[in-house]
Amino acid sequence: MFNMRSLTVLLIALISSFPALAMNEVDSLSNVLIKQQEKGDAMASIQTLKSLGNAYQRKSDFHQASEYFQQALQLSLENGFKDEEVLVKIEIGETLSWMDQYKESLRYHFQALKDNKYLSPKKEANLLTQISQTYRFLGEYTKAAEHQYKGLAISESIKDSMGIVLGHFILSTIYHYSHQDQKSYDEAHEAYEAYQTFYDDEVTEYLHVILHGLAAVEGRMENMDKYEYFTRKTMQVALELGDGYTI
Repeated sequence: MFNMRSLTVLLIALISSFPALAMNEVDSLSNVLIKQQEKGDAMASIQTLKSLGNAYQRKSDFHQASEYFQQALQLSLENGFKDEEVLVKIEIGETLSWMDQYKESLRYHFQALKDNKYLSPKKEANLLTQISQTYRFLGEYTKAAEHQYKGLAISESIKDSMGIVLGHFILSTIYHYSHQDQKSYDEAHEAYEAYQTFYDDEVTEYLHVILHGLAAVEGRMENMDKYEYFTRKTMQVALELGDGYTI
């Protein structure tokens, strides 16, 4: 059977994906930061510190990423940039989650959520998803589902098609881990139906992950014909994407 944890990790990686940043670009950002700090340009320094934090986050150097985000937070607090303060707290919370510091992650994320007037609806929905996933890692599945439903409701209200698709998929993984197979099955199919509605079977990594999840839930429900059907569709998408590992 497919491993639902690996699917969720892949999904989070897709949601949080950034272009790769070469080391010389990191060096360049560091040089830019020095000049901005010499000029006393607080806002520009905050943006560069965030870029450096994101760069090290992509390199999985989460301790270094956290240090840059903390510097950005301190500058935001000192200069009264409330909107930047809220955004940086989200970055810190995400980084702490990758470091398995889940309770600290939630602390920063709930501080940001409290000031949601500084967030766009889409950003708030994404934040609720991050909170949901952190609760799932803690094994608090009821709270995980509760916050994911809130995020899904926002995505539906603003007609964010991918937010709706991924919201259902993530709910499926939550119900999988809490051993609620029927709900996991229902949400997996909701995700697939939403994808077909909005993207008409457009071949993407998101479709690949969703089909993987469908095969997994059909297998757990012992619907072997459907398990084979979705496994074959997964392989077909993998062939189109050139994903040798899945093939």
